[in-house]
Amino acid sequence: MTVSVIVPVYRAQNTLDRCVESILSQLPPDGQLILVEDGSPDESGLLCDEWATRDCRVMALHQKNGGAAAARNAGLEAATGEVIQFVDADDQLLPGVYDTLLPLMEAGAQLCFFACTAQEDGQPEEVLPWREYPSFREMEPELLEHYLFGSELFSHPINKLYAAGLIRRIGVRFDPSLRVNEDIQFNYTVMAGCGPFVLVPQVFYRIHTEDDGSLSRQFRTDLCGSARKVLPALEGFLASAGCSEEKRREYLDRFLAQSGSNQYGILASRPGPFAARKAALKELLTQPVFRRGILDRLARDPNRLLALPLRFCVYFRLSGLLAVLFQLRNRQP
Repeated sequence: MTVSVIVPVYRAQNTLDRCVESILSQLPPDGQLILVEDGSPDESGLLCDEWATRDCRVMALHQKNGGAAAARNAGLEAATGEVIQFVDADDQLLPGVYDTLLPLMEAGAQLCFFACTAQEDGQPEEVLPWREYPSFREMEPELLEHYLFGSELFSHPINKLYAAGLIRRIGVRFDPSLRVNEDIQFNYTVMAGCGPFVLVPQVFYRIHTEDDGSLSRQFRTDLCGSARKVLPALEGFLASAGCSEEKRREYLDRFLAQSGSNQYGILASRPGPFAARKAALKELLTQPVFRRGILDRLARDPNRLLALPLRFCVYFRLSGLLAVLFQLRNRQP
């Protein structure tokens, strides 16, 4: 089966060569590597063009900055392969992915999940079982719940091979209006229409965490709003997986609570403007589902003494006081 690998490229001049080499070293001769330069202000665009000149499997696309979702969509429009893969420009593809997974795709799998690592020794972020399923309805309920809430397996686009026919049949694309959770929305939409899929325990992807400018490490206040936009896709997936209406309501509520907890964690730990921090905390503390997620998070804090005044502020919705505390904690030198 032919493969199209899509790589959004933004501020990647220091990592792009490493990424591309890791893909081309094992990409089949008829494979396609699509580098989508997303209005990057550095030399990334020139590097993309150089790679397209050096290797006929490489296609370089250039567009105004629109974010990772818009870049991946551009790649999907240009892709001609029967299998789609997404790789981030600061990461590496590890050996063996195509030798192992393409036969499974040829045998009928529409999705292949594999393990990732952030460690130099290759230890996986999560140990996956080797499992083949005819659909998500047949996945064990406890395993489904774990991957929904205790894992990032369903969230990432980088730890999967997708059947291009499945994506075309559903007509799904990434939502460019979202700067976070767009990959979760995409995956739940794909998974809702998915037939046979496989979990593979091997580690085929290395995530590099050295880039402190990564969007995932920045101050942001949009997690809860984007989570609400993901709810229809999540509900559609849960229905397709055979979850009861009661279980779907429970999981949707839990997803929102987890989003509130994650947003609180960002507001508590990263430098940012006071007004934005205060407004975001006020919104969080006025929504019962988000407040419940934060209180659950604080209840699990190993330093209960330090967490006590924070729990007091959350319980009594003292968003202004929390904003002052977090602003002082995250003052930049």
